[in-house]
Amino acid sequence: MRHVRKYCVLFLTALLLLSVGCTGSGTQYIKGASGAEAELVLATDLPDFSQTVMSYKILPPDVTEASAAALGAGFGFTGQAGPIDPGMIGMSNPEKQEIFQIFTASGAIEYTCLDIVDSLSPALPGNGEAVDIATEFLQSTGLWHADLAAGDAVVGGTFEGVTSHLLVRFTRYVNGYPLTGPGNKFGVRIGDKGKVIRLLARYDELAQDKEVQIIEPEVAYSKLQTGDGIFTFPVDCTKVVITDISLGYYLVSISERQDTLTPYYIFKGECRDAGDNLLEEFTGWVDAVSR
Repeated sequence: MRHVRKYCVLFLTALLLLSVGCTGSGTQYIKGASGAEAELVLATDLPDFSQTVMSYKILPPDVTEASAAALGAGFGFTGQAGPIDPGMIGMSNPEKQEIFQIFTASGAIEYTCLDIVDSLSPALPGNGEAVDIATEFLQSTGLWHADLAAGDAVVGGTFEGVTSHLLVRFTRYVNGYPLTGPGNKFGVRIGDKGKVIRLLARYDELAQDKEVQIIEPEVAYSKLQTGDGIFTFPVDCTKVVITDISLGYYLVSISERQDTLTPYYIFKGECRDAGDNLLEEFTGWVDAVSR
């Protein structure tokens, strides 16, 4: 049966390559939500993933005024917590111009120092030091977890053309696959003299649910082509070049409640204009679960 499946996959892949024009049989297009189209170019090999992947239940976060106050204490906040905005509970420290708040739907934590406009020449740490500062900050506030991996420090913002602060993003891995999507928020922003000026951290409590069958990557690519996915591209984008295909767990916005964590195909690449100039990076998601 293993050999039969292998030959079937090879046959399907061959059909896909013919359909997407990789053998010169014609130009293929990707359809956007607004009806706009751009040429779709596959510039990487289709990966080979397991037939089944574990799905997870996302346990409801226990966000109360008492729990918010307890978490806020780790950031130096004192007193009682209370409603700040719809769907958020938090605390403020007017003297230090700081705000700490929690999203009740997802349990995501946001800390902000409002005085974030640094001087024109801020004393920023080096990239390696910035990662260390961000990691130590998570450890000191009780938000560090062993399944987090830090990325490189990147420019987090500019002020009059000068880098004002750095951003260190963290990625959580579940079952060996990264969390992805608009709700994948875990980053520390570092400003003048290594000061942490903002944190946005989401860490859901998970419980194994069941093994789910995933579709073949060539089927997912066909769905991306027909617009059966989650993505956007600029109106002046004439070509989408896919350079990487992977698998991850998709998270919705931190302001929305999500009950299950399921795998999605992640298509990354570039959006280019008519002159073949890079407009922006492209990321598209396609549901990987066989329905």
